[in-house]
Parts: sequence; structure tokens; C-alpha cells
Amino acid sequence: MRHSLFEIMGEDVARARSSLGREELEFGEKITWGFCLRVRKQSMSWSLRVRLGPKYGTWRIGDALVMDVDTARQNAREALL
Repeated sequence: MRHSLFEIMGEDVARARSSLGREELEFGEKITWGFCLRVRKQSMSWSLRVRLGPKYGTWRIGDALVMDVDTARQNAREALL
């Protein structure tokens, strides 16, 4: 399941945390291209989806249970430079 948001906020992280272990989600952000919050069965992580030539790749930025959204977003923006 994928949800597109203009900007990921703290309440989105709280909602994602409540679904940890129950369902897999991905919250993509429009304000920072490629930045997303990925929820899997056992983990929540900040990621950056990028195009590498003809293929797409996903870079893990950090653990969303430890790193706040503002720090993760700043790291994603620096990686895009």
C-alpha cells in the first residue's frame, strides 16, 4: 500500500508505528523527491528512492524508530546534491 503526502509529519510516523508488525506501508513525500518512510513486518526505516541509470534503487537513510523526520529529510536532501 502506498500513500503520497506533500510532507511527512510526526503524526504520520505515529500512525505508521501503530501498523508495525501488522501491515507493510510506504509513505512517499512530494516536497523532497524520493524521500519515504517504509514500514515492514519487523522494521521502520527512512529511505530515498533514486534512479540509477535505467533502474531504480532504494537507499536506507536510517531507522525511523530512532531518527526523527526532520533529520532524515535533511539527510535525504544532502544525498540528492
